[in-house]
Amino acid sequence: MIYNPPPLRITSPDGHSWLELRPFQDESGYYDACEFEACIDYGNSSFRGVNRDVQFLNLQEFQSDFDRFIMDRSLRPSLNGTYDCLAMFHGQGTKVHLQFCLGDAFCGGALPVQETRIRGAFAVDGEQLNAINAFFEAWKRIKFP
Repeated sequence: MIYNPPPLRITSPDGHSWLELRPFQDESGYYDACEFEACIDYGNSSFRGVNRDVQFLNLQEFQSDFDRFIMDRSLRPSLNGTYDCLAMFHGQGTKVHLQFCLGDAFCGGALPVQETRIRGAFAVDGEQLNAINAFFEAWKRIKFP
């Protein structure tokens, strides 16, 4: 696998919670997806999950909305993916929050389709927004040349 652009890790101001996106393309160049990993730590407990094969469905629209979100906090840019995966930003004034859902599905067991999800939210330092935007711009240029 070729990770391109380099992974993005968004971390809460206290450093305890984070979300990481690792876009990749297989060596054939015909298949691209994203590893999506998150850790949410509320102090009394910590939850962590990863899905190694998420297809994000609205990268172009999301990047455009996120770019505008930096100056207009009335927007709620939402990156939507397969398995109900989601990363959504919202804010007011200088406060910014990242809400996420990390999902997966398994259909090989004795039971019908089993769907697992981790949902969470944490504050994001507004100083990270330009770097986050640069990541999504680079990813969009690679995915949609």
